[in-house]
Amino acid sequence: EDPSDFPRALDAARLFEPAALSAEDAARAGHFKAEDAREALKASAPDLAGFLKDLGMRAELGPFAEADLERIVQLFNKTNQFNLLTRRVSEGQTRSWMNDPAVFTLAARLSDRFGDSGLVACLTAREAGGVLGVEDWLMSCRVLGRGLELLFFNRLLAEASRRGVRTLEGRWAATAKNGMVKDLYPSLGFAPAGPGVWRLDTAAAAPKEVFIDDGHANPAR
Repeated sequence: EDPSDFPRALDAARLFEPAALSAEDAARAGHFKAEDAREALKASAPDLAGFLKDLGMRAELGPFAEADLERIVQLFNKTNQFNLLTRRVSEGQTRSWMNDPAVFTLAARLSDRFGDSGLVACLTAREAGGVLGVEDWLMSCRVLGRGLELLFFNRLLAEASRRGVRTLEGRWAATAKNGMVKDLYPSLGFAPAGPGVWRLDTAAAAPKEVFIDDGHANPAR
């Protein structure tokens, strides 16, 4: 009944403590400092391409791994803006994709001259009926505008070729926060194939120019 007891009661209930603390959470202060340095570089760059080149970005891309599972699930369940379907997932569901040969999984870590942003993007796509359909595509807001989505598109094209698939399909489901990716598929050359659905003939597609070193041939280098 005494309002002076409110702080003590709230502290004892432990309602505002995270259930888990990942390495990404622990590095958050460093991410903010590095972002300030990037913004300063961007302000001094002659254009966007010059800024992206000067960042010296490097990406490590690969399938979902058990060691990254906690961060992958966290990214799925916390990302709202750059998230095409905004599906929330469990570790069990995510692990099942890792063991399903029909599912292509892709996760990316991004670093540059100012620091390591950690694991910041995920994608899943399922092959069925001669179509490789993207089911999830999400990216942390702290790396928006650096071309990582274009690098993911290039890897999608490569995976479709590896599987002998001629058609890529993408879906977008609107939420209150993901309007920024409404036109992602059209911007990549996909054609509308129904409400919230786009398709691309891979034979008519070419890799996009990016300024990120991922150890593969790159149209920007």
